[in-house]
Amino acid sequence: MRNRDRLDENFYIILGVDYKKPETDINVIMAKIESQKAALSQKLNNPAKSGKAGAYLKLIQSAEIKRVMMPADSDVEGQKLRQEEAEAAANAVENKILEEINSVASKARRNVKKSVLKNIIEDVDGLKLYQVTYSMVEEVCSCNSITIVDDTAKNPIANI
Repeated sequence: MRNRDRLDENFYIILGVDYKKPETDINVIMAKIESQKAALSQKLNNPAKSGKAGAYLKLIQSAEIKRVMMPADSDVEGQKLRQEEAEAAANAVENKILEEINSVASKARRNVKKSVLKNIIEDVDGLKLYQVTYSMVEEVCSCNSITIVDDTAKNPIANI
């Protein structure tokens, strides 16, 4: 059974559609489903990526994705499921941000360098995958009493 609270099983995350202002346009969602099917089908030939691609493809081709992501306007239960999916995506991403911050934050001082946070966000396999912005990371740090240290002032060459 699918666990929508996991990043790798949440439809908003897998499709790459906006979960912060949940996408409701059926045409946008359908286009994302089709583009993801094509991209994932290509990855099936790569032994290093075929397992995850196959799992994602199975989710995207399931009847559940249409029931959750493309409910009829009159389907109140379906609309509720889509909203819950978006909320689960937001919570999962926030947990992932915190996990990443905690992996690089100083345990004793509860701080993290600004440059390190930017690297975590911009990394191809990092938080960028989940539509994370720097302001989202700042908010998670603030809520968890983690101080962001501006390390760019120490290196005058970095400001050039």
